[in-house]
Amino acid sequence: MFGLLKAIKEIPEGDEPGTVYSDNQYVIGAATTWRAKWEKNGMKTSKREPVANDDLVKELWAALDVRPGVRLEWVRGHSGVQENETVDQLCRWASGQAQAGNSIKRLKKPA
Repeated sequence: MFGLLKAIKEIPEGDEPGTVYSDNQYVIGAATTWRAKWEKNGMKTSKREPVANDDLVKELWAALDVRPGVRLEWVRGHSGVQENETVDQLCRWASGQAQAGNSIKRLKKPA
């Protein structure tokens, strides 16, 4: 969820259209489909359990609210979608670096 939030925040606020892809159906649902029910139910799931990571969920909603042109789209993970495979590879690398105690510098956007 944190990765999706960071990606959305890279898009300028406003009506600029954009699509952010994720292979995480839970995160897509949390950001879109389940929002109205969760807000109505006081951040409880349909099983009356507290929504996991509700602070991040609310931050995700806020980021999307100021970027109404942004659309979220689910892609199947580990199915050969090159961009998704690249992101997975980078995440595994970054996780390994963090576990080894190494700091990770922010990558620059391509020109």
